Amino acid sequence: MLAVDRTLDAAQATVDLIEAAGGTALAFAADITDEDQVAQIPEACRDRSAFGLPTILHNNVGIGTGDGRVMDLERSIWERIFEVNVSGPACS
Repeated sequence: MLAVDRTLDAAQATVDLIEAAGGTALAFAADITDEDQVAQIPEACRDRSAFGLPTILHNNVGIGTGDGRVMDLERSIWERIFEVNVSGPACS
């Protein structure tokens, strides 16, 4: 499995959990909102491991603001949430 997160440290934390449970994984950093970085994920999966090209993709991406109401969000925060939660998975 290739664990992908925005930062390598976060991806490695996931790898550590998988390995502690007896699994095998490698870490890779990519920002889901950056199409160029997302395009590197399949190649990273193939080149960095014996896993080959991905045959299954579990896209678990999303951010929020806690318990804040939508009407109370600043425009820039709303746009970032939309970019990550809606546009990000569409480019992967």
